Amino acid sequence: MSPHLHPLPRLEAALSPSGCEEPSPRPPWAQQRALSLQRTAISFLRAQGHSPTRKQLGDNSHSRRRKKTGRRKMLGEPEVERRVHPSRMRKHGCRKVRRLRRTMAELGEADEAELQRLVAAEQQKAQFTAQVHHFMELCWDKCVEKPGNRLDSRTENCLSSCVDRFIDTTLAITSRFAQIVQKGGQ
Repeated sequence: MSPHLHPLPRLEAALSPSGCEEPSPRPPWAQQRALSLQRTAISFLRAQGHSPTRKQLGDNSHSRRRKKTGRRKMLGEPEVERRVHPSRMRKHGCRKVRRLRRTMAELGEADEAELQRLVAAEQQKAQFTAQVHHFMELCWDKCVEKPGNRLDSRTENCLSSCVDRFIDTTLAITSRFAQIVQKGGQ
């Protein structure tokens, strides 16, 4: 895969000390925590099949327009590598770091709490989905005798009731443990 599809290394590089440090009004761990939460949110979006937005990725490449050269690139024509003077790269990098730090600083405690709540909900949803898939595999082995293009009604009912039994049992065990914990806390 090309490196521009994975923005997290670019974010890490942008946040690394680069000689253009500014004093941050937030504690030193807050920046790393916000980046960690952002990475987690992006990975959950990808796991669910959603692509994160450019804003979530920290990518503002859409705002830059390509200069028209008068001709289109032909199929198979090699990409011409542009050379940028190192001093210009450093200035651009420092601006990018300052802009990213301002964005991180604007992420308030309420936003962090909301992001943590969303991540926890997504984790719970992913865990439940994985559990249902696991139950489905077990039930498939139990109910399906001969694989084919279609499931007959008996096999379909067997799969459905099998998964329902697993889910009901899991919920009953979970609620029982919750009751035990609640009684122990009183």
